[in-house]
Amino acid sequence: MKLKIYSDRAEVSAGTLHAFILTPFWGKSPEDPNEPDAGRFDEYAAVGGRFLELTTLEVADVAIFPLDWSSVGGDAEMAAAHRFIESAQAAGKPSIVFFNSDSAEQLPVEPTAVVRWRDYCVWVDDAELDRAGEIVAEFHEQLTDKEFEELQQSCRRFWEEYIRPVAFFSNFHRIATTLGEPVAL
Repeated sequence: MKLKIYSDRAEVSAGTLHAFILTPFWGKSPEDPNEPDAGRFDEYAAVGGRFLELTTLEVADVAIFPLDWSSVGGDAEMAAAHRFIESAQAAGKPSIVFFNSDSAEQLPVEPTAVVRWRDYCVWVDDAELDRAGEIVAEFHEQLTDKEFEELQQSCRRFWEEYIRPVAFFSNFHRIATTLGEPVAL
């Protein structure tokens, strides 16, 4: 089964980061080879067309906001996001916004669903970076051996089934086809 997705490349200006899900159709976004994400989506770019199909809004299962949310900064981009989501809703399609960030802020798109990273890793707020080692140690001291093993297994399952780019996008239809409202992943 191929998930039919719609997006609008006209919303993406040259040099702007587009949503990674669109990489098999639009190519890679500009990337710095020194960044941790460099090359992360190469395998997905090669195989993504096997389980996703880019199509018109009328026949799409979901509408993908074309910009990665981390690229949205000004009033014009915010207005474009709201217009895109409103047109998807008018067509009866759920809309999805991708945000490649570790931000805990809620997106100004309602309602949203966000992966709760704090369930899978030790979280250190910016204001406490000088205590990072201490916070990590405290976290681990509070876990029993069994809890630590269960957390490791849970994290591994999460990685294998949802985080690895190929796994995420090949399972994306399970998330996208159950949506009724905008969601951020």
